[in-house]
Amino acid sequence: MNVALLAQEEPAYVGPMLIEFMQRERQHIGFVAVAPIRGAGARTDTVLHSLEDTLSTMLIFGADGIKHLLKSRATYKTRNTDDAQGDCSSITRAATRLHIPTIEIASVQDPALRTALHDMAPDVIMNQTEQYIDKELRNLPKKGVINRHGSLLPKHRGRLASFWSHIDGEYGVTIHYVTAKIDAGPIIYQKRLDLDPTASYHHIISEIFRASSAALSEGLRRVEDPGFIPTPQPVEGVQHPFPTLRDALRYRRILHLRRTA
Repeated sequence: MNVALLAQEEPAYVGPMLIEFMQRERQHIGFVAVAPIRGAGARTDTVLHSLEDTLSTMLIFGADGIKHLLKSRATYKTRNTDDAQGDCSSITRAATRLHIPTIEIASVQDPALRTALHDMAPDVIMNQTEQYIDKELRNLPKKGVINRHGSLLPKHRGRLASFWSHIDGEYGVTIHYVTAKIDAGPIIYQKRLDLDPTASYHHIISEIFRASSAALSEGLRRVEDPGFIPTPQPVEGVQHPFPTLRDALRYRRILHLRRTA
């Protein structure tokens, strides 16, 4: 199985998960294409939207989550400049330590990425960016493009799926094929997680990402099997945007009621 991994730097949750995955699957990864540091779909088009989404993030992640986000970003910035051996959160530097070729890209539309993929002719493209994968890119790998999603699809397609799952109190990871419709491709593998619905969001998302590396590997093993048949998703399913301030306040009320029940 020859895999091309598409990623964006995100040192708090995505980075550690993908580094663990690369350590496990290094013999299968032809190269890692890394785009600049990612968010989770927050808006930056106006100052008002940016402020609202910042407040939403603070309410959702809480004190422990915000502390973790700030600490991981600070570590990423201070350790990524010169110390290739000391960094523990950068996908690019982890790939270098593992002797996996890397390509720095501006986005998945980067011509350098398309050239590298044509040259490599991968069996699978694994996408862990927040960017849309167009038809040309989806048609390049022999066995398709696959994605990891932080909910039990078809529930909670779209942005920050683990947050919407926490509101429902039902948790899991889905590995699925990428199609034209966001998070609606056939399901390769799902793992349901038994998590505490009264826990903080930071704890929930940490546990989901902790389970995600092994889920990605299981997804690869299934795709590798010539007789594997994925499970189609139903057409129905809500696609969420980034949570609004109203959503974040509702979440805090729900969490308070759970903890005081």
